[in-house]
Amino acid sequence: MSVVCECLRHASILREVLELSSFQLCDKRFKKNEELALVVLHQHLFGKGLNGCYSKFKKTVESQKSAIHSATVRVKLIHKVKSLNEIVSSSSNIPGYEYIDIDNADSQSSSSWVSVDPDISNLLTLPTSIDLHNHNILLNGSIILQDKASCLSSFVLNPPSGSHVIDACAAPGNKTSHLAAIMSNTGLITAFEKNKKSDVEYILVDPSCSGSGITGRLGSIEEDNSYSEERLEKLASFQSVILKKALSFPRVKKVVYSTCSAHSKENEQVVRDVLTQMEGRFTLEEALPSWSHRGETLDEEFPLGVNCIRASPQTTKTIGFFLALFTKTSDFS
Repeated sequence: MSVVCECLRHASILREVLELSSFQLCDKRFKKNEELALVVLHQHLFGKGLNGCYSKFKKTVESQKSAIHSATVRVKLIHKVKSLNEIVSSSSNIPGYEYIDIDNADSQSSSSWVSVDPDISNLLTLPTSIDLHNHNILLNGSIILQDKASCLSSFVLNPPSGSHVIDACAAPGNKTSHLAAIMSNTGLITAFEKNKKSDVEYILVDPSCSGSGITGRLGSIEEDNSYSEERLEKLASFQSVILKKALSFPRVKKVVYSTCSAHSKENEQVVRDVLTQMEGRFTLEEALPSWSHRGETLDEEFPLGVNCIRASPQTTKTIGFFLALFTKTSDFS
């Protein structure tokens, strides 16, 4: 997703270089798919190079280096700049949508705009009135639709490229895809429902929950009483088992625990109960310090609720969500 965001920023520049260099005509894969040509060109000019899944295009780009260089020189002369980075793209590779700064979103008279989210840098933001379910950019797999709150887990875990990561409760796979984008399609992600021992260092735990945050997307999540106390107890017990299993991996460095529940029994209480059993092996790190909606402080014995984050339709215009970030202490690394 981060590559898509950056392609949007440089869309007009990339198209100019594409046209002036005839780069798209040099490979049949690009002739059939302009978006692919733009992404490969972006990685060559602005990205981290043609590594990982892009390595299969290296020979093609090498053979066209002279033409690409000549095209970039002409583009810089046309725009009277010394670097392509000085050119700010004012267009989007989503046809009919204008790229804007998110700070200007409220002043837009048109709903046909797209921007980079202010909190999650590899997430695109669009007006709520937009429906992309039948748009080609979604159907061809270029983007994935996801509520902002659901993107928090992968973003906070933030595994570096080349990491070995477990998505412990992976279905339906959107968070797994987000992790892959963050890791630039390198390393290894093991996505499954039942864990097994390995040398994994980063784990995302997003277990089954009451879903009370989702039921309140259009209303008040606090009024959801559809789950009995007994059912919530069983869910919390299951969630604790999954979380403790993730924290038991010998080489694990970070574990993100998240739910789409509004109930503290599934959120802060699970975190508190599990953390007290870790005997100092893990700390509860402050997740996204700039995020305004913090977790609940349950009592004087557990003041760390503010290190967690919450989301809701009222405060963040998202689904109800909860997230906690566990980090192994240096004494046990």
